[in-house]
Amino acid sequence: MAAGTQREPGGCRGPIDGHLGGRGHRELHLRGAPDRHLQVQVEGARVIETPRGAAAKFSYDPDLKAFAYSHPLPAGISYPFDWGFIPSTQGEDGDPLDGLIIHQAASSPGIVMKCSLLGALSVEQTEKGESFHNDRYLLCPQKQDAEDAPATEGVPDELRQEIKQFLQASVLGSDKKLKFLGWQSAERALTGIKKGQKAFRRKRK
Repeated sequence: MAAGTQREPGGCRGPIDGHLGGRGHRELHLRGAPDRHLQVQVEGARVIETPRGAAAKFSYDPDLKAFAYSHPLPAGISYPFDWGFIPSTQGEDGDPLDGLIIHQAASSPGIVMKCSLLGALSVEQTEKGESFHNDRYLLCPQKQDAEDAPATEGVPDELRQEIKQFLQASVLGSDKKLKFLGWQSAERALTGIKKGQKAFRRKRK
């Protein structure tokens, strides 16, 4: 862990370089399980799909209106942190933007968590012969009683390498290929999220 960086269960202080959200609505209207394409904007919110420690990928099935088993991870691999998606966004693959929530606890599928943006890993993904950008976003839970932390780069180099190793290992045995293009600051990552929000709104028209 980098010097001067603090990690606390249920919160993130110190490794924050900007905040996700802006002027989004704070209310999330859920009927049963949350849809992966929620028609609301939630300031800084993530919906957890796969909890920390899981050895299989879970995802929301809109037909079942529930979180369902997707596929197992390769032997010996488990999620190092909670994995979730950002409501009301759409990436180049047609799915909501997603990534890891960096904290020391584990939640469960369907949990809505208000987060601060740490940055993103730029990723070119090749699947079924097609290549597209599928960046992975890094966030940490907001702590309601925490004072605003000074802006820093946030994610230590050692943890960045571990995240890249996990992402590569998670696609072993599949037809997915990942090419890492570098790390983004929180400011640049926020631009990508806003682009995903615009893509979502265009699709809903």
